[in-house]
Amino acid sequence: VEKTWQTICMYSVDKMIKESRRFGRQQPALAGFVLAYCDDFQVEVKDFVFCMAFVVYQMFKRVCDVPEIPEEIIDNADEQTFNSIEVLASDNFLDELAKVPSMLKQRYVFGYVASALFEKDASVALTAEEQGMAFLILKTVIDCLDKVTA
Repeated sequence: VEKTWQTICMYSVDKMIKESRRFGRQQPALAGFVLAYCDDFQVEVKDFVFCMAFVVYQMFKRVCDVPEIPEEIIDNADEQTFNSIEVLASDNFLDELAKVPSMLKQRYVFGYVASALFEKDASVALTAEEQGMAFLILKTVIDCLDKVTA
């Protein structure tokens, strides 16, 4: 996990653009999902969340083949994420969140996402609402990738 994001952090702007486009070609439904949910974000926030989705994708791709994710899997994962909002609003948020199967299986990926989203000195300042939405978007991305690579 750490090696992947550190490698991507070293990409030039041109290489990042090229790789982001490749991500969009390899995973059109997943990239479209991320962009659609980020539609109301400011451009820099949208770019940040899309970049994080790309990094998460690369984390999975680094260890196994990732087939193209069909819309049905994305829709199912999105629905499960939406249903988990009740868990996120509970008083025992962390205890309940720890019970979510993908959180247990992909704890290092979720750790990267959480640290990047909630970092105090982040290069892109996210509002609390943007952080929450970005977390839900990226949870859905992780759940989809976990499902097709299991």
